[in-house]
Amino acid sequence: MNYSTRIFKTLIFLIKIFLLILGLSLFLIKNSFSIEKNQIIRHAGGAIDNQRYTNSLEALNKSIEDGYNFIELDMIKSSDNKIIFSHDWQTFYRQTGETRNAPITKSEYLKRKILNKYTTIDSKDLNIIMAENQKIYIITDKLNDFKLIQSTFKYFNRIIIEIFGMKNYLKSFFYKELKNENRLFSTHLVFRHKLFIKIFNVKKLSIPCDYVMPNKKFLKEHIYNKGEVFCWTENDSEIVQNFLDEKLVTKVYSDHL
Repeated sequence: MNYSTRIFKTLIFLIKIFLLILGLSLFLIKNSFSIEKNQIIRHAGGAIDNQRYTNSLEALNKSIEDGYNFIELDMIKSSDNKIIFSHDWQTFYRQTGETRNAPITKSEYLKRKILNKYTTIDSKDLNIIMAENQKIYIITDKLNDFKLIQSTFKYFNRIIIEIFGMKNYLKSFFYKELKNENRLFSTHLVFRHKLFIKIFNVKKLSIPCDYVMPNKKFLKEHIYNKGEVFCWTENDSEIVQNFLDEKLVTKVYSDHL
């Protein structure tokens, strides 16, 4: 074997090694799961035992134990005007095996078991949990009774209220304790909402994840201008990673990521 042949074979071998390393590196990058827990909002308390939408004490505690600091809870009003935690009454009764649909009192709600297993949340217990876990933020859903939310939660500065409609968002300015950090504007990014967001310098947006890609330019500009975008709900890690990498969202609601 002459010298030039040896050189040629050595080059071929090195090229193969390079391509192997490059392919392996690309594979690892593509399949790496680098989503931070502070980029995830645990939806309805987070999944527990593969059950979603429980809004239960066990789901809440599990999310906290697993290191999540942002947890969404659905809130509706009881018949005695107290906050209880469920998506709606129909969902609550389906989960408790009842056929009724009318609101009940808070004390009656606290006696129920979700799916015959999980504990309903008392707002008093939630205040204790927030006192013991100073990094925890609760994101509300469904309820826009600002006065009731403020009077219920001791750590109001760590309550982020999802606000539905431009009228309610403007109404929130009459509550001095409500800061921009507490306001989360729910939107499908229709034209009038985009104007509203610009005019009133709305910082936090909540949008369906299906609306992210059709509004890439608007969302990138919003985040570039120090805004935040929370999208709901996505459980596919690759989709979430793509949203975050492209700076289209800042947080994603998820059941089990």
